[in-house]
Amino acid sequence: MEQILDSTQSVPAHRGYAGFWLRFAAAIIDTIFLWIFQFILIMFLYGSFTNYFQSAMDPQHVFSAKYWTMILVSFFVGIGYFVGMECSAKQGTFGKSMVGIKVTNYSGEKISFLKSLGRYLSKIPSALIFAIGFIMAGFTEKKQALHDMMASTLVVKK
Repeated sequence: MEQILDSTQSVPAHRGYAGFWLRFAAAIIDTIFLWIFQFILIMFLYGSFTNYFQSAMDPQHVFSAKYWTMILVSFFVGIGYFVGMECSAKQGTFGKSMVGIKVTNYSGEKISFLKSLGRYLSKIPSALIFAIGFIMAGFTEKKQALHDMMASTLVVKK
C-alpha cells in the first residue's frame, strides 16, 4: 500500500522539485505529441484537413457523429496518455521524460492509477481559474501546482 506523508514531511532524495519552466517545456512537448496524434485522427475520420475544415464551417457539424467521435476519442486518448504514463514505471509522459522530470507521491514512489487519474482530472480547476492553478508551480515551496496539491503528488527532477 502506498504510504502518504503530509506535505510538511521531507521527500526522499532527489535532485530537486521541478519548477514551472521545466513543467511548461514538458507540456509543450506533450501538446505537440498529442497534436500529431489528433492530426492522424482527423485524417482517419475526415480523409483530409480540407474535409475537416469544410465540415467545421457547417453549423450542423457539432451534431455529427464524426465530431463527437473525435471529441470522445481525444478525451480518452488524453486520459490514457497522461494517466497511463504517469502511473507507469516511467512516472511521466514523453515530455516529462525528455526534460528529466517525473511524478511521485510524497514518499518519492510512483503513483497509482487512481491517484494519476485524480491528478489528471484535478487539472480542470487549475485551468478554469485562468491557469492560475498551473502557475502556482512557480511560487509554492515544493513547486506544486494546484492539481499536485489536490492529488498529493510532486513533480521532481530525475
